Amino acid sequence: MGNHALSLDTETEPPDYSHHSNPEEQVMQRDRIQLVRQLIDQLPEKQRSCMQLRDIEGKSYKDIATILNITEEQVKINIFRARQTIREQFKKADT
Repeated sequence: MGNHALSLDTETEPPDYSHHSNPEEQVMQRDRIQLVRQLIDQLPEKQRSCMQLRDIEGKSYKDIATILNITEEQVKINIFRARQTIREQFKKADT
């Protein structure tokens, strides 16, 4: 995600979909983003927190471990499981 921090909890301007070739693709992309946000919200609290701190806020594993008072290994496991769950649920919902 680069060096940009993004919070899913704050109101942001809608993403620029102008690079998509037609309105149908724009709607599909918006729907996918909304689905991923819903899936993140359904994760167990620790997985959700780890994932948001890492993927959205760009925190290091060490920083996340300190913030959540867990080991770096637990951070990595929680992020792995969160991503795995989202990937599986996204595939189910997208079919």
